[in-house]
Amino acid sequence: LFRSVEFSIHSVADDDTMEVEAEKGSTILDVCQENGVEITAVCSGGGSCGSCHVILPKDLFDAVEPPNDLEKDLLTNVVFGVKPTSRLACRLKIDEKYAGKIVEVPMPL
Repeated sequence: LFRSVEFSIHSVADDDTMEVEAEKGSTILDVCQENGVEITAVCSGGGSCGSCHVILPKDLFDAVEPPNDLEKDLLTNVVFGVKPTSRLACRLKIDEKYAGKIVEVPMPL
């Protein structure tokens, strides 16, 4: 059984795409922090501030569990520069759907 998933993170701030390996069940926020990707997390991953905004490829966005009401509210009213496939990094748990995908981290606020 493979416990880890390989995918890429594109950091707009660094203008760099890095391949990462992440354990299933960890969050995109965890992976960014562990790999030195510049990402803001004002509420430390509690899902209440909206600062850890990331953009998913459309096929991945459609495949993962949809955002809950609080995340939807933050994406609608708080997060700057939202795209149709925006999510919060702290709410995204890694599974095999992420394999080979590229998650974009916009400029931190």
